[in-house]
Amino acid sequence: MNDEKKPSPASELIDTAISFASRLSKARGDQLHRKNPDASVEKLVTILDRDFVNLMTGQGVATGITAAVPGVGTAVALAVSGGEAVATMNWTALYVLALAEVHGVTITDIERKRTLLLSVLLGGSAQGATAKVAGRTGKFWSTKIVQKVPTGKATEPLGLTGFPT
Repeated sequence: MNDEKKPSPASELIDTAISFASRLSKARGDQLHRKNPDASVEKLVTILDRDFVNLMTGQGVATGITAAVPGVGTAVALAVSGGEAVATMNWTALYVLALAEVHGVTITDIERKRTLLLSVLLGGSAQGATAKVAGRTGKFWSTKIVQKVPTGKATEPLGLTGFPT
């Protein structure tokens, strides 16, 4: 008897989006640094923001036009809308992981990618949702993220000294 649970559709959607984004986010971060060697992180983030907004706007327009075409039918409009939801998750995962790359953070672990994506998508309610979708307790996920921040980086904004870095 197999005790492993089948992943939920939401978990499968997130994992598919992460798989899609993982292949492209590092390349996008490298491309931005290569094309803009003197740009600040803020400038690179502005470029990513603009690209993401343009992509989401274009995708929404294309879906709206398809749904508005006479004779297309409700079934086709619903199918296109469902495809848009999957595409939105993929593009959002790419955006989030590319933002991490631009900041010099390469995330290789699928659990960390999942946690980051869920945190961005769900905001304040992320801890409970992460626990449910990831199939884990999620109780200590935020502690694990904080542990990855170098001590020097964590204490710089506070002006603390005397901590090993």
